Amino acid sequence: MNDALTVLLDDLSHDLGKYLVLNLRFLPADGSDQRSELLDAVTQGLLRTHHKDGQDIPAHEVWARWLVALDDADPQRTIRSLPAFEKLVSVVETALAWAEPHLDEDRILANAAQARADLMAVPEAIRDLIKQARKTL
Repeated sequence: MNDALTVLLDDLSHDLGKYLVLNLRFLPADGSDQRSELLDAVTQGLLRTHHKDGQDIPAHEVWARWLVALDDADPQRTIRSLPAFEKLVSVVETALAWAEPHLDEDRILANAAQARADLMAVPEAIRDLIKQARKTL
């Protein structure tokens, strides 16, 4: 795997994988979350995922920028051929759907466990892609 891909995967792990779920990690895993705390954590993860140059960058934008950078770093699209990449795309799209077309607080609260699980699946899918890329590229 070339250096540009290594850096790009590390950036994704940090910028999306870490910050999407950062505040969720502080909440009890047993589901005893306070409603307002859970909603704040999901909102922070999806809408204020990364902070750079004085601006909040939402998760969908972090993802879109990463995909563009991936095309530059991997013009042969080798990483896109990996099964873990397909899984990552699916997992990220599922997580991002909680904010589409807008963040619906009632829907999130009514489906709190699923929303939490969908967001928490993203870092794992990123780790899986990194492992597979290191083994095969």
